[in-house]
Amino acid sequence: EHGPVEIVMHVPETHSRLAGMYLSAAASYLDLYVPRLGAFPYRRFSIVENFFSSGFAFPGFTVLGPRVVAMAPRSLAPGYLDHELLHCWWGNGVYVEPAGGNWCEALTSYCANLMRSVLEGDDERAQGYRRSILERLSQLTDDRNKPLATFGLDEGASRFIGYPKGAVVFAQLARTIGSAGMWYALRNLAATRMGRYTGWDDIESAFERASGEELDALFEYWVHGSGLPDLSPTSARWDAGASEL
Repeated sequence: EHGPVEIVMHVPETHSRLAGMYLSAAASYLDLYVPRLGAFPYRRFSIVENFFSSGFAFPGFTVLGPRVVAMAPRSLAPGYLDHELLHCWWGNGVYVEPAGGNWCEALTSYCANLMRSVLEGDDERAQGYRRSILERLSQLTDDRNKPLATFGLDEGASRFIGYPKGAVVFAQLARTIGSAGMWYALRNLAATRMGRYTGWDDIESAFERASGEELDALFEYWVHGSGLPDLSPTSARWDAGASEL
C-alpha cells in the first residue's frame, strides 16, 4: 500500500519476479505527482498484464502487453507506466469533451514523458526529448501540421501532434506562467474539473484563473493554429564600428 492508495499488479507466474519492480515504480510516481497534481483520484491503482500487445489506461488501472511487461526496467522509463498512471488524472479523472478534441494525451505526455525527467533531475534527457520533437516538427509538411485542437476528431491531427507536440505546447505554457504557476494551475484544473467533461476552452480558462494572465493569444497560436513560427529575418544591418550584424 502507498498511503491511502493501494497498488496491485496482476501478472502471470512467468513474470511474477517483475511485479516488485513495477509496484515500487508506481509508488515512486505517486510520490512525485501527488504533491504537484493533488490527491490520486482512485483508492487503488492496478497494473494488469494483458494477453495481447497493449498499453491502455482505464479508471484506476492500466493493461500492459506481455512484451512491455517483460521489457522492465526499460519499460519504466518516462512515457510507459508513468504515462498510464497519470491518465487517472487526465482522461479518466478529468474527462475529455468528445466534441472538443483530445487534450489529455498532450497533458499526460507533458507530465510524464517530458517533465518526469526534469523532476528527477535529468535535464539532459528532457532536453533531448524536446529537441527530437522540434526536429520532427520542422520536417512536417503543411498538410500534416494540423492544429493540436483537432487531435481526436475526424480527419484531425496525427498522434505525433496529439502526443509529443502537445507536450511541448504545455511546456511553452509553463515557460509563460512559470514552473510553480504551471503545477498550481494543474492542481486547480484537477480539483475543479474532476469527473467533468472538459475541453480546450475550459483548460484555457482554468489556466487564466490560476495564473492571472491573459493566454488567449498563446492558445490561439499553439492549440488552435497550425504550423510553426517563421524565424526568417526580414532585414539585416551591419554595424562596422561594432563588427555586429
